[in-house]
Amino acid sequence: MRPTASAQPRAHQVPEFTRIALEHALRSGLCLICAAVRASERKSIHAFLYEGMMSPGVRQDFLRKGGFCRRHFWMAKQIEEDSWQAGGIGLAILCEDLLRLASSIIEERGAQPRKNKPLIGRRTESAAITIGSPCIFCEEHATREAYLIEILEELIGEPRFQRILQDQPLCVVHGQIAAIKWKTVENRASMATALRTQLQRLAAEMRIFIDKHDHQRRSELRDEERDVLQYAIDALVGFDHSVVQEREHP
Repeated sequence: MRPTASAQPRAHQVPEFTRIALEHALRSGLCLICAAVRASERKSIHAFLYEGMMSPGVRQDFLRKGGFCRRHFWMAKQIEEDSWQAGGIGLAILCEDLLRLASSIIEERGAQPRKNKPLIGRRTESAAITIGSPCIFCEEHATREAYLIEILEELIGEPRFQRILQDQPLCVVHGQIAAIKWKTVENRASMATALRTQLQRLAAEMRIFIDKHDHQRRSELRDEERDVLQYAIDALVGFDHSVVQEREHP
């Protein structure tokens, strides 16, 4: 099912820089939203390491929220290694602050008496700093993710973006958001159909993969069958660049 005339995009409503970012992500062969959000995250973290952290207010806000989460911490390390081969010290400065902050938090909490469950109606204390908790870039990630899914509905009627409803659907995480949040029934149905088609195809390929590993029916996998597990995980939750090297999709 393709978008109907009433669901055609209103291109003038899509900011040009957003269109370019989505077109670039489309060439990745991965879930469009996963690729576009990751690129946006990298730009934000690069800008933070390059100049944002030099602002006392920005750095204090960063520290008040516990620094980086695990995923964005490792992403920041990779960005710094890729961008400043001579050895950037931005992350080292942040780590120094965070190590001292973590030490003071541990000391303070270790000295506190164990508390009983609060009584009903008792005022709750303000949220304490937690190292490694969702960070400022996690908040930005969620906002950017929702925005790009919304913008994508304005574009799927264009030929280059119709691949999203044909041979390159979104991952389930982002596709189910689109299938619920998009404004028109036709577009929601098109996304749901694209996802089901992809998942049914991968389920059939996964059965072949499993059968060929069965000791009673073991046989050689063809080249195109070797990565089916990776593609299935991609389809379900999106591609995690932090733990898997980038690769070409078929």
